[in-house]
Amino acid sequence: MSTTVVKSFGIIVNNLDDNLITQLNEIVKDFHYCPIVFTSNPAYGNIKPIFTILQLSHAWSFTGPLISTNIETTRFLNNCVVTKNKLFYVQELEWAKLNNISYSFLQQIYNNDNIELISNDATNIFLINIWKRSIININNWDYTKLTLLMDKLYEIN
Repeated sequence: MSTTVVKSFGIIVNNLDDNLITQLNEIVKDFHYCPIVFTSNPAYGNIKPIFTILQLSHAWSFTGPLISTNIETTRFLNNCVVTKNKLFYVQELEWAKLNNISYSFLQQIYNNDNIELISNDATNIFLINIWKRSIININNWDYTKLTLLMDKLYEIN
């Protein structure tokens, strides 16, 4: 009798949106990975999630790959010391809209060797390249590309 090991990865979000729920539900249906969403706001919209949703504080002890989704959640991610693979999914260039944010602060996030960058679109990749980093492109949480990335990360570890 063979045993199937289900691997997990986490995503830190402020709010769940329908597109993310749809893509994570597809990953669960394929039974390759068990995504876990960490949030301080577990409310969701029209689509029911079929994956685990935990309070943000549980991310502190999460050891699998962990993806942040904005500058605030990336600051949190950076302090998760037991997490092996840290990734920042840049959905938008929110720093272009913020007042009183320093270049050195942004550099600590975007140029952090411990955090890999994932971009939502090619325009973001072009602009993020000011930090001369390699950037993974996954549009709209595409579950096939996200699964391939997790395969690669688990292969390395």
